[in-house]
Amino acid sequence: MDTPQIGRSILIDAAFKGRIDIFSYLLIIGADQDVKCASGNTLEDYINMDYEEVLNNNQHFSKTDKIKQQLLNQVKKFSMSRPKKNY
Repeated sequence: MDTPQIGRSILIDAAFKGRIDIFSYLLIIGADQDVKCASGNTLEDYINMDYEEVLNNNQHFSKTDKIKQQLLNQVKKFSMSRPKKNY
């Protein structure tokens, strides 16, 4: 995960990098889904961004459309169980 100096929360970073396990865990423990990064991008913006990296064993990882859909499904699942805000 990246450091806070780049302006992303751990939840946003997990969404950006397609780390479903970390992302789901953070939602389970109550991470704020309404968070935005320093440049104003939302969680859903980061879910929909493409991401690729070369892993330590020289294998390539790409965040596929399937991973993006799984992340969006997790957001939907946990947003339904959140208490509604009164504005």
